[in-house]
Amino acid sequence: MKHKFIIIFLCLYGFFKEFRPITPFLTPFLISEKKGFTKNEVYESVYPLWAYAHFVFSIPIVFFTDYLNFKPILLIESLSLIATGFLLTFGRSLFSIQMTQITYGCATASEIAFMSYLYTIVHENEIVFVTGLIRGVILLSKCLCTSVSQLGISLKWFNLTFINETTLVMSILALPFVILAIFPKMCLKNDSNKNIHNDIEERKTLKNCEKINDNEKGRRMRTLNFIERIKHVKDNLSDPILLLVWSSWWIITSALIFQMYNYIQVHWTPLQTETKNIYNGLVEFINTLLGAAVTLSFSRLKINWKKGTGLITSISSIFFSFSFAILAETTNIYLSYTIYVIINVTYLFLIAVASSILASIVDVSGIGIIFGIVSLLASLLQSFMGFILINGNIWTLSTKEQFSLNSLVFLLSSILFIIVSCLHATIKSENEEVNDDTIDVNIKSETKSIGIFQTSESVFKEFV
Repeated sequence: MKHKFIIIFLCLYGFFKEFRPITPFLTPFLISEKKGFTKNEVYESVYPLWAYAHFVFSIPIVFFTDYLNFKPILLIESLSLIATGFLLTFGRSLFSIQMTQITYGCATASEIAFMSYLYTIVHENEIVFVTGLIRGVILLSKCLCTSVSQLGISLKWFNLTFINETTLVMSILALPFVILAIFPKMCLKNDSNKNIHNDIEERKTLKNCEKINDNEKGRRMRTLNFIERIKHVKDNLSDPILLLVWSSWWIITSALIFQMYNYIQVHWTPLQTETKNIYNGLVEFINTLLGAAVTLSFSRLKINWKKGTGLITSISSIFFSFSFAILAETTNIYLSYTIYVIINVTYLFLIAVASSILASIVDVSGIGIIFGIVSLLASLLQSFMGFILINGNIWTLSTKEQFSLNSLVFLLSSILFIIVSCLHATIKSENEEVNDDTIDVNIKSETKSIGIFQTSESVFKEFV
């Protein structure tokens, strides 16, 4: 595999940047005596800001990711995570904690460059493997950090402050690896000199000629304005309907599940009053362990996911609707933990499916803009829901009411996907019938022409 060093550095960067042991205990940390914020302040004044920040930062990132060739966006992500750690560690006021959501929103908005950059440096037949590898490494990092944090809290080895400081240190350690990934020549000078002859020979092969053409196409794409880039991507789509279906599924599902991620700890807080210990870390450990397993297994599955698009999108939406209904109604913390894990693991597997399908039907020079637009629209939907339902601008729903609404949205979207799937199948069937009729007409025309030719030949022979 070419560019293996870049992939290794990105794996290491992903491992360190996702090693955030404070994440499962963020709400307990913010409402602890050290920070002193109330549950309502965290729910209404802190957490909603992330969705707004993510949406606002996604706009310029979508516009400039392809122009900048992804690399500066990766650096912005790393620096934003470091800024988040500093504010969370040393911030004392509500404003400083609110700023953590702004910087973290910038970091999460920049995540589209991570996978997009990978997809532009690997060949199409390696996309599934690399998708599974990178996502697996990230989930293993989360698994390790959550297990350490849960053990430390349960056994009283350290407190929440130490866990938060560890998160900051790991964010700082991630910075060198992203620099090495975006500037690989800094660490590969000797290796490149040693293999210069092999590189020259390799460039003569057809495979590398195609790669060079892809790079030139990417450079031409970055010189176009946004509307022209959209048109270029549209003209080079292999299946527009597939893009529409999976993009819609991604937008709706990601918005609602990210909403769950944002408020699940607030939802658990009143359910945890009957238990002496908080098992958020253990839940995230199991969550990420299973997520890593299913994601790594995805990279080894040889299945044509495109053929099952209608079935996958509709059934998964029904499943999420049912799961959110249980999550909203249950008062048992352990059942709530279980449903949360099931939702997350299913989502991680399906998002890997969606990523690989979109990457396979979009031209390599348009991957960044497609992923960016999908992420932007998902963020817009989440921000819209937060503005209307949580901040008190129109309603102030509890987490229970919020999850019930999510269940209803998933149910309605499943109906929509079923209708679209049936229409697509009908149109496809009609097109196939038209093609068959056209072939039959052509065959008959050819047969008739042959018959006329044979008759003419017989008449000519008799005349002679």
